[in-house]
Amino acid sequence: MADITKCTGNGCPIKDKCYRHTAPNSQRQSWFVDSPGKWGWRREEFENGDIFDHREFRCDMYWGEQQTGIMDTLNTIFKGQ
Repeated sequence: MADITKCTGNGCPIKDKCYRHTAPNSQRQSWFVDSPGKWGWRREEFENGDIFDHREFRCDMYWGEQQTGIMDTLNTIFKGQ
């Protein structure tokens, strides 16, 4: 059972790597009303004066491998007390 706010993953290109989408549902599950991730633009400027605009997806609520590792470490610490 996941005691987290889950995400439907609508329109999200990284949903299959995100725990908020792949975690099993609980009986009383919280869900984001809208997908928290958004498409946007990032500008990269090179020393030679070239400019390249990247379209990228960004989600501040993404829960991937790094976040899962942090959560596992915290659980180990608090269970040991």
